[in-house]
Formats: sequence, C-alpha cells, structure tokens
Amino acid sequence: MGSEYGAICNSCGTKFLVRSGPSKISQVLHCDRCGKEHWISLIDHGLSCDNEEELKQLAGACKCGGKFKVNAFVRCSHCKSTNWRGDPERREIRYD
Repeated sequence: MGSEYGAICNSCGTKFLVRSGPSKISQVLHCDRCGKEHWISLIDHGLSCDNEEELKQLAGACKCGGKFKVNAFVRCSHCKSTNWRGDPERREIRYD
C-alpha cells in the first residue's frame, strides 16, 4: 500500500509531498541523487512491486545522472536534502 503525506525540510523549510510505496497498479521510484519521482505502471508491464531490478531497468537513469530506486531516500524538492520531518498540517493519504 502506498502513501502520500506532507513534509517540511529541516534544512531550508520548504514544504513538499512525499509519495512512497506501491499501489495495485503502480510503483513510485525516487532518484538516489536528486529525489525526482518516477512512476512505473505495474499493469502495463505485467510486473509486481516485488520485481525491484526490473522496475529499476524500466525507469532507467535520471537526467541528473542518478539512478531510480524503490528504496532511495526521499529528498526535499528544493534543496535535495534528506533531512526532513512530517508536516503536521497535512493528513496522510493511503492508496492501494
């Protein structure tokens, strides 16, 4: 089950959304360098969320030179820091 929730960067104060985990139809991967999201349709490719190597191959490389990974750290959308906290003003949304 995937989730989406708000975050606040401890380094620069930017508020942003964190999306992680699979749904029944898609999986989100993050770049290990810049944090950019890349969504893969599990249905279109006949995959399950357990096929991490195949998901990484489908995603390819990020334009920044990093690699898309299922378990890459989520990064601030502004400064790319991995030092952030949950935003108490935003409710968590779970999706399947």
